[in-house]
Amino acid sequence: MDLLGDISTATWLLALFGAFSLGFSKTGFPGLAMVNVLILAELFGAKASVGMIVPMLIVCDLTVYPLFRRYSSWRELWPLLPSTFVGLAAGYFLLDYIDEATARKGIGAIILLMLALQLGRLKLGQALGRLIYPQHFR
Repeated sequence: MDLLGDISTATWLLALFGAFSLGFSKTGFPGLAMVNVLILAELFGAKASVGMIVPMLIVCDLTVYPLFRRYSSWRELWPLLPSTFVGLAAGYFLLDYIDEATARKGIGAIILLMLALQLGRLKLGQALGRLIYPQHFR
């Protein structure tokens, strides 16, 4: 069975749009990443799309870092790395044990949570930022 030969032109175009929106979301349009997640989950399944999106996000971050390293600080990044690696490892092993329907529900729950966070940021403004990131408001 030729996997790439079985994919229609419309599916390829949607997948390319999903990959483009993923890269474009890194330029300051984070809501566009949600569109990418939904498109790829619909085209390839929830579990397979996670397996595609996470490596693409990591490559995007590693590719853009040399361009913006003068604006970043390792002092702020180091504390994020342990939880990042724990999350990657947990997700890697969790995908073996959950079924497709559960993965879809999990993706939906995460998208709803991100939407609620964005709405909270719009409504509460800096008050929410002070609550979540107090170190930035000293």
